[in-house]
Amino acid sequence: MRNGDSRIGAVSSQLSHGYKPNDLPEGWNDTLDECVRKSSSLCNPGSGIMRLFCGFDDKCSTSSKWTYVQAATNLDRYTMVGLTDDFDTSLEVLGRLLPDMMGQVAAIYEEQTMDRTNLYKTNNRLEPLESTKEALREQMSYEYDFYHLVRGKFIQLKESLGIT
Repeated sequence: MRNGDSRIGAVSSQLSHGYKPNDLPEGWNDTLDECVRKSSSLCNPGSGIMRLFCGFDDKCSTSSKWTYVQAATNLDRYTMVGLTDDFDTSLEVLGRLLPDMMGQVAAIYEEQTMDRTNLYKTNNRLEPLESTKEALREQMSYEYDFYHLVRGKFIQLKESLGIT
C-alpha cells in the first residue's frame, strides 16, 4: 500500500512526463496543479486503493465512510498488507510469515535491484503546489485514514515478529 502523499507525487509525474493513457483525453498534458484546479477526472483519486479492499459493490468505487468501513472490515482477511514506503521491511515480514515460499524474497530482491534502483525513479519530478496537495488530501481523507490503519496493523505485525 502506498502513502497518499507519495501517490500524489506519482500522479503529478505521470501527468507531466511519464505514463500517458492510450486514449489521451483532454487535459492529459496538464500538470497536477492544473488538473486539480480544473477538477479533471484524470486526477480525481476516487476511492483509490480502498476499492481493492472494499469489494465489488458499486459503492466501493466512491470514497465514502461506507467504503472505508467495508475496506477496514475486509482488511482483517489478509495475513499481511505491505507498504511501498517500507518495502524492504514488507519483504522481510513476508519471509518470516511464509518461510517456505518467501523466505529468500528479501535477499533475491536486493540482489536483483541493487544496480537498478535509479532506473525506476522519475527524473525531474515536479512538486505540486501546497494548495494542490491540500485539496487532494481533503478529497482523499478516507484514503489517508485507511493508509494509516494499514500502516498501524503493519507496525504491530512487524513488532510481533521482532522486526525493528
